[in-house]
Amino acid sequence: MEHDDAGVLYPTTMGRIASYYYLHYLTADLFYTRLTAESSVQDVLTILCASSEFDDLPVRHNEDQLNAELAAKVSFVLLRLSQCVRANSFSDQDQVGRGHADRGLSSH
Repeated sequence: MEHDDAGVLYPTTMGRIASYYYLHYLTADLFYTRLTAESSVQDVLTILCASSEFDDLPVRHNEDQLNAELAAKVSFVLLRLSQCVRANSFSDQDQVGRGHADRGLSSH
C-alpha cells in the first residue's frame, strides 16, 4: 500500500496482482524481488516451487513413488523443495508494505 500527503491509501500494482490471483503476500514479494527479464527457466521453476501456495498440496495415492521413478529418469538436476529460495525474509507484514513503498510502486 502507498499513501499520498493527505493519508489516502492506494494499492500497489503488485498488491492488485496478488489480490486478483489470491497470492500470499510473501509469494507476491518473492515474484517481485526474484523474477527478472533475465530469469532462466530453471530460475523461474525454482521461484515457483518456493511459492507458499504449494506448501499444503497433498500427495495422491502412490504419487510419491511415481515421482521418484520419474526423477530417476530425467536428465537435469532436481532440487528438493528445501533447497528452493524461501520467501521468509520479512519478520512481519509491516515490512512488506515498507518494501513496496521503498521501490516506488504506484498505481494511482
